[in-house]
Amino acid sequence: MTLHEAMEAILDRLCVDWRRRGEDISFDREALQLDLKIPPAVFSEAIRVLVLGGFLAYVSSSPASVRLDRAGVARCERQGRD
Repeated sequence: MTLHEAMEAILDRLCVDWRRRGEDISFDREALQLDLKIPPAVFSEAIRVLVLGGFLAYVSSSPASVRLDRAGVARCERQGRD
């Protein structure tokens, strides 16, 4: 799996859950990685790039968790209109 494919898979999955459960949810990184079956090294790099790009943010109370950030929410909102 390429880095780009991993990033898309992560965002696609988080958008589905975000629409279903609401804006203020967080996601356990390890569970997400296992569920999406992304190799650990690729997953870690994808998370890093998504955080740097403003798509994801680390949850301050749990560094093992992430939440959608502004760019990620905007992407989910755009997908919902398509």
